[in-house]
Amino acid sequence: MILTFSVVIIPNMNEKEMNSAGKEHTFNRGVMPNTDFTYEEFETFLASYYLTFKPLENGDEQDRVVFDSATAALNQLAQNQGVRLPVSVIYHCKSTEDEREFGPFTTPGMLLDSFRAFSSDFGVGIEPQTPDFEQRMILGRAVLSTLDKHGVIKAGFEKIGEKRYPVKIESKNAEFMSKPLQNLLKTNQ
Repeated sequence: MILTFSVVIIPNMNEKEMNSAGKEHTFNRGVMPNTDFTYEEFETFLASYYLTFKPLENGDEQDRVVFDSATAALNQLAQNQGVRLPVSVIYHCKSTEDEREFGPFTTPGMLLDSFRAFSSDFGVGIEPQTPDFEQRMILGRAVLSTLDKHGVIKAGFEKIGEKRYPVKIESKNAEFMSKPLQNLLKTNQ
């Protein structure tokens, strides 16, 4: 699966994001193990997830919690694979001649379809009870809870300990599946 996205400019990166984006580090490059995809494509994929969740940062308390947990999961996945953090990719592409094209996932359907790419395209988070698997599950819960909250899907929940977590899709609102995702996230906050 090859994903192509339009370029999105991120206004007003906060100081914390700028500082984390500017750190020097050696990152993995080239083809990822057991796949035809590259580390560069993986870090761009993570940046697209970050941009998709970015509107939640300015939402209500529940949205901000989801944004923070999704961002932490994306950052951990990036660190585990030895690639740049999503914010660093965005900052780097804005400040250099890097011509990679990426942006937020444009529809709820695209967001849900893209989630399979973690395992099918990149081979990340396949093994249960590994750090990448755990981070992928956190990100999956963020996707499901966000789409459930904004009326795109009805999520099925499971109680784990004292908390309820979304674990599956019980039904989809077909009308919303192809609507612009960013508009749904902004208008339903």
